[in-house]
Amino acid sequence: IDFYCGRIGSQAVGELSQLDLDGDQSITLADLRMHVEQFVMTSNGEVGTRLGDANLDGQVDVLTDASIVVNNLGQQVNRYQDGDFDKSGLVDVLGDASIVIDNLGFNNGTSNAAVLSAAVPEVGSIALLGCGLLGLGLCRRRDVGASVV
Repeated sequence: IDFYCGRIGSQAVGELSQLDLDGDQSITLADLRMHVEQFVMTSNGEVGTRLGDANLDGQVDVLTDASIVVNNLGQQVNRYQDGDFDKSGLVDVLGDASIVIDNLGFNNGTSNAAVLSAAVPEVGSIALLGCGLLGLGLCRRRDVGASVV
């Protein structure tokens, strides 16, 4: 995944054309999303997961994946497993936390009915999680600013 991420924004020429899964002649986040969903082997032995599955266990959950984003919020990172799912170089609320929230509840090891019911959390739960992530980001930013002074 990190090899793939390192090529986002590149033109799909030569050997890199194999990474252009949507055929638009460039390597984009959409290509990465398709790669993760269709080709990545997870630790539970299943093929395919969703962006936001930082530990590649086939699930996007609060205890591991959202925690990784919260712990690295505001940090410059260069690895997918550290929570930089949109390959911006920064773990942030609008990009990476949104990806986790969008895919929260995904589990590639359960039946489709269970995945569908788990993949649509209550609106209030999503709002609460989003507010919590935003608050943590603001507190973390304030703490970082205070330590600089």
